[in-house]
Amino acid sequence: MTTQINQQLTICNPKGFHARSAAKFVNCATNYNCQIEVSYLDKKVDGTSLIQLMLLSPACGEEIQIFAKGLESDQALKALSELVQNGFGELEP
Repeated sequence: MTTQINQQLTICNPKGFHARSAAKFVNCATNYNCQIEVSYLDKKVDGTSLIQLMLLSPACGEEIQIFAKGLESDQALKALSELVQNGFGELEP
């Protein structure tokens, strides 16, 4: 039986979780053999669906929770966490 793991993260890029950041998230999530879900407030969506992720639209400073379940869940959660923590590559150097 595969265990689900999760991590709570704060959106830190100034524009929040918008189209470009959601696309980067989906690109990363689809590289792993596992199920990814993202939760914000009372909504939980498929982490590989650009449309569903864009509907969440958490702003800068808001917290999301990423859930991963499957063979590569540890690697996926690590990569997605780094992506979010690095502001999706949108933070000023």
